[in-house]
Amino acid sequence: MAANMLRGEEEAADVLQDVFTSIWQRRGELAIQGSVAAYLHTSVRYKVRDYIARNITRRDYLSLLTDTAVHVLPATSQLRLELKEAQETIQSAISRMPARVREAYQYRREQHLSYAEIAERMGTSPETARKQVQKALGIIKESLGYTGVAVIMAFSHLMK
Repeated sequence: MAANMLRGEEEAADVLQDVFTSIWQRRGELAIQGSVAAYLHTSVRYKVRDYIARNITRRDYLSLLTDTAVHVLPATSQLRLELKEAQETIQSAISRMPARVREAYQYRREQHLSYAEIAERMGTSPETARKQVQKALGIIKESLGYTGVAVIMAFSHLMK
């Protein structure tokens, strides 16, 4: 589950390491009632949610969440509609971005390039590439307004 919700196996491995580190640190006081597998599943689910919440503006996880939720999760029709609207808002915001900002954002999101790689392709500095991606994320965040918060809350509800 973690690898499906995060950008890759490295991030999933980080989350799993966090789960096991937390368990190890609390080993003296931890009393697992019931299935260890169920406890681990729930722990991973919460750690993934926390990881996404911490990194949402930096790595554009909202777009990933809506993509995943619209195409994978068995959601209610109301939630599915809200997620679809959020996805359309994101696409609309991307289409309205200045060309260079959109290009940097697409290199980062679609091709997962580093800022140095983006800078090389665009003939600019890595710092400029980073600022363009940040500007793109700001445009998306502004376009979503409270919708983004609603999507995260709805998605969290589904993960229970």
